[in-house]
Amino acid sequence: TKKRENAELEDGCTAERLFRSSTGQGYTYNDIIIHPGHVHFAVNNVDLTTHLTTKVALQVPFVASPMDTVCEAEMAIAMALQGAIGIIHCNMPVEAQAAHVRKVKRFRRGFIVDPVVLGPDHTLVD
Repeated sequence: TKKRENAELEDGCTAERLFRSSTGQGYTYNDIIIHPGHVHFAVNNVDLTTHLTTKVALQVPFVASPMDTVCEAEMAIAMALQGAIGIIHCNMPVEAQAAHVRKVKRFRRGFIVDPVVLGPDHTLVD
């Protein structure tokens, strides 16, 4: 039993033991501490790519929820820039949904897609 007590006091466990456990226990962010220097591979060897569908791969496994308080065009664009995806919510008319989708699809980093243009007869005050 002394050996068992020492095992219970063990500081940490391997990722394999943590995630392949059949105890059915869930963990929150605060339950897991990752110590620097305790991994034996380079960061650039880590691949977080995951498939949302057979044809859509995400570089990071994050999806913005299709809720009206979470994801419209701006959030979908921000998520895409990080390699994730934002799903436009459906709590608006179809025309508004289509407008958000068009805005996302037209977005080009570094380009102004809806410029404000003045004619030659305008002044700086305009």
